[in-house]
Amino acid sequence: MSQGMNGLRGTAYTGQVLELTLDALGLRQRVTAHNVANVETPGYRPYRVSFEESLARAVARKDLEVPVQVVTATRGRVREDGNGVDIEQEMVTAAKTSIAYQAAAQQWSGLQARLRTAIREGRR
Repeated sequence: MSQGMNGLRGTAYTGQVLELTLDALGLRQRVTAHNVANVETPGYRPYRVSFEESLARAVARKDLEVPVQVVTATRGRVREDGNGVDIEQEMVTAAKTSIAYQAAAQQWSGLQARLRTAIREGRR
């Protein structure tokens, strides 16, 4: 993409950023649900989804090569049975992710509405 992001090119770029964000947040919700489902599994280590920093760097470079990483959580309490799931932290992560997903989905919906309006107006 060129440095002068405007008009349709800027709209397409914004749409791509929103798609990447929605995909990554959806993955985070699935990983969080997996962690919660394994709260009683001895030796289970929870996973985390990391993408915000990579996305911010990619947007700054006008590049959308964003590595979304699922990594094993390395911090936090581990119970005597070796399970590292903190159910309260997982619930916080699920709530924050849900709010972020809803916000990104609203942005996506608004972008699509603006495009539909532009297309309809262009036909007149």
